[in-house]
Amino acid sequence: MELQDPRPNKNSGGAVKQMAMAMELPFLIAGPPVIAGGIGYFVDLELHTKPWMMIVLGVCGVALGLREVIKLAGAGDKKSE
Repeated sequence: MELQDPRPNKNSGGAVKQMAMAMELPFLIAGPPVIAGGIGYFVDLELHTKPWMMIVLGVCGVALGLREVIKLAGAGDKKSE
């Protein structure tokens, strides 16, 4: 008696992986600017440079978040080929 694989192909978890990626994206986009801006806020309090470090680190956080989203999208494209 031969056991059959319940999954017809190797890509049967594709929808679940896509949903997991869609749930992760908002955190990748919003998380780094909030954390970096918060760090910048506390650095501004210590250095008395009121908004400058918060702005600079917030922009760096946006760039980091976009970089992570692009990296994640690129990894998804490589797997689909």
